[in-house]
Amino acid sequence: MITNRKRGTVIHFLANPGGGVWSGTKTLAKLHRPRWRVLLVAMYKGQVRPSLAGELAEHFDDAHLVRRPAVTGIHYLAPVSVAAAVRALGVDPDADNVVYHFRTGPFTPWMYRLPRKCTRGRWLASFHGSRGSFFDTHSRLKRMLHSAGVRRLLKKRLKLVAVSDRSARDCAEMYGCRREDFRVVYNGTGPRDGTTCATGSGVRRPFRVGYVGTILPTKGWHKVVAAVRRLRQDGLNVTCSIVGSGPESDKLRQLATQHADWLNAPGHVPNPLVHLFPSLDALVLPSDAEGHPQVLLEAMSCGVPCICSDVGGIAETIRPDQEGYLLSENTDEEIARYIRRMVDGNGLWKKLSENCVTRHREMFTAQHMADAWEALYLE
Repeated sequence: MITNRKRGTVIHFLANPGGGVWSGTKTLAKLHRPRWRVLLVAMYKGQVRPSLAGELAEHFDDAHLVRRPAVTGIHYLAPVSVAAAVRALGVDPDADNVVYHFRTGPFTPWMYRLPRKCTRGRWLASFHGSRGSFFDTHSRLKRMLHSAGVRRLLKKRLKLVAVSDRSARDCAEMYGCRREDFRVVYNGTGPRDGTTCATGSGVRRPFRVGYVGTILPTKGWHKVVAAVRRLRQDGLNVTCSIVGSGPESDKLRQLATQHADWLNAPGHVPNPLVHLFPSLDALVLPSDAEGHPQVLLEAMSCGVPCICSDVGGIAETIRPDQEGYLLSENTDEEIARYIRRMVDGNGLWKKLSENCVTRHREMFTAQHMADAWEALYLE
């Protein structure tokens, strides 16, 4: 467990201080600060959002932000110098107790100009993406560059870390390397003291189904809406909240206006652990591709059973009939079938809810994640 004795310096390198990777980085930094000096190097385009200064002060000892021009692919042509960023933070690059944690996966050698030899300190690159982010790109050149990036990381002997065993196997296939080249550290979430906000109250009326994520076709939000519509047509008292923003937000808002009695589209919800999940009875994530989604862990910590597609690290998180269900067909009919099972099951929802809390507490707390990363830092 983490104590108050400082062990060295950790520098997190990010492409952008926003999104799921940013959320996990902040959690990790906050838990490590009592024992490490925690710094940040991050890129941004355009204007810095007003709330960022407060987030940096709360989670990091110091930060170096690099403004990048809004030019597609600029990082391939002009990567940010690691040596210059380290100097800007006042870190001695010859020190052995410095951890360089690149949270940019295969992009790392293209976004950051690495030293010729990464021999001083400890160097790691974590991979948070999925098969979708690789195979959905139509650029053969981009795929080749990402594979070349991984080869560069291996040549420089960086530790490669994936967010699940499935993701590690996917990365090996995508980038032409070995499964053994990757270590695994699961994401974690929740309050520092390990408490949860689980309700454990049993099924309510109406039964409240939620989706949290980007409003994109590949994320499957429309399947959740279709499943709830199907159940309501069959006479079940079910409502739906689709939370997030994205390219299809206008389409979602139109649907929410047409079905205001059962469909809610609030956009982005800050701190869903407090403001969303305690009010849900089920989370549905029918994505075509995922790594190890943070919202899944947040829902589990609140005792919300989950219905998810079998992609990324989800099958290592949700066990069928224990914390929820894995979608084999990934259709709105299958989603509706599992929702109905939760609604109709005699005591089933309560069992699933309690199992979610237990599994989260045993495997996926923020403290578990922080301890696992610290173990890698100290190897």
